[in-house]
Amino acid sequence: MQPDLGAYAQAIRAQARRNERLLAEFEATLRDAGVPPRRIEPQLRDVDRFLNGYLLHEDDPSVEMGCYLVDDYMEGYVMERSAWASPDAIERSGSSLVSFYRCMLEARHVDEEAFEELRATVEAQMPLWQEACSQAASSPNATQGSTARDDLLGAIQHTVERNVGSPEPRHEPTTAAAIDLLALSLLH
Repeated sequence: MQPDLGAYAQAIRAQARRNERLLAEFEATLRDAGVPPRRIEPQLRDVDRFLNGYLLHEDDPSVEMGCYLVDDYMEGYVMERSAWASPDAIERSGSSLVSFYRCMLEARHVDEEAFEELRATVEAQMPLWQEACSQAASSPNATQGSTARDDLLGAIQHTVERNVGSPEPRHEPTTAAAIDLLALSLLH
C-alpha cells in the first residue's frame, strides 16, 4: 500500500500555515516588547529557517518536536548546508530559537519540559557548535568572510521579500533553504 501523498502534502501545507501564524505571533511579541525592527528581522529569518527550511521536512514537523531537534538542526542542517554559518550567526540563531520557544511557552504552544529541553541543549551545545563552525570555516575548502555571507544572505532575503509583493504570507516554506543554496552557490 502506497502512502497517501495528497494527505501528506496537505498536512505539510497546514503546518506551514501554522508556522506562519506562530512567526507572526512571535513578531508581534517582539514588537510589543520594544525590540527594534533591525533586530526582529534576523530573528524571524533564523526561526523561519528552522521551522520551514528544516523542521517542515522532518517526520514530525510540529513546532513542539522542534524543541527536541535543535541539536540535529545546528550540527547537520546549519553547519553542513548553510552559507551563513559563522560562530556569531550560530549564537544568534540559538538565541533566536530560545526567544521564539519562550514565546511559544508563554502562549502555551509548547510545554515547559519541551522548552527546558531546548534551552538546556542550546546552552550546553553552543560552545561545541561554535567551535565546529570555526573549524569548518578555517578548513582549506571553506569560503572566508562569513560576514560577507551573512550580508549576501540578508540582501537576497530582502530582495525576494520585496519582489514577492505582499508580506502575507511572509515566507514560502522553502524560501530560507532556497536562499541558503543560492547564497552558497554564489560564494563558491
